[in-house]
Amino acid sequence: MKIHEDPLFTFELESEPGILRFLWTEKTAHMTDEDFKRALSLYADYAAKHRTSSLLVDVRNFHHKLGSEIGKWRSEVLVPRYEAAGVKKFAYVVGGDAPMPPNNSSMAAKKEAFETRYFRSPEEAEAWLRQKPSTMRFVMATYRLRTDNLDVAKAAIQNYVEQVHRNERETYSYQCFQSDADPTRFIHLMSFAHEEAEAAHANSPFLKKFSEKLFPFCVEGPNYETLQLVNSSS
Repeated sequence: MKIHEDPLFTFELESEPGILRFLWTEKTAHMTDEDFKRALSLYADYAAKHRTSSLLVDVRNFHHKLGSEIGKWRSEVLVPRYEAAGVKKFAYVVGGDAPMPPNNSSMAAKKEAFETRYFRSPEEAEAWLRQKPSTMRFVMATYRLRTDNLDVAKAAIQNYVEQVHRNERETYSYQCFQSDADPTRFIHLMSFAHEEAEAAHANSPFLKKFSEKLFPFCVEGPNYETLQLVNSSS
């Protein structure tokens, strides 16, 4: 349902499940930073008024080049208003040609109370917004390798981790560490959006290939352990 219309933008509300859409128009090519602030401030007003937990901003028709201070303004002014309105998810629709920002956990990176993700189409964005909240998964894997194959193994690990970062949008973080006390011991720390993301990672073809290459070098493990987050400063 359309609830606000402006030459530069339109707001649409879907009361159930609570999605507030922000649709920019082609006329944004002639807008100013002040127009941008006015539009986003009004969007925050509507989010608070309707208590919508899911926000969707479609930037496919957005053509204005933002000034250097807009990012700071958003962080200091807008984000607290979104959080006060009870926003839990924020989706951007960027279209098929625009560069796709990484879908890492912006909640951790920016200390925001809501998660931000990027999509090619409105359908993908809304499918994510409609998903029920799920619990993140944290996993640790440890193993020890033969001393004569460490360089080969480390090259394989680096290639594997890069593939995870490129291909697994719902693997929020993946890090591998080598022990100082025992250089043959390696620790992988990973976090997933939910159980389904963890299962998709476990069944990925590049994990299968990595395992086939690395495990012959193992003298212990791999051993897997699920972790519970107690607190985080990130």
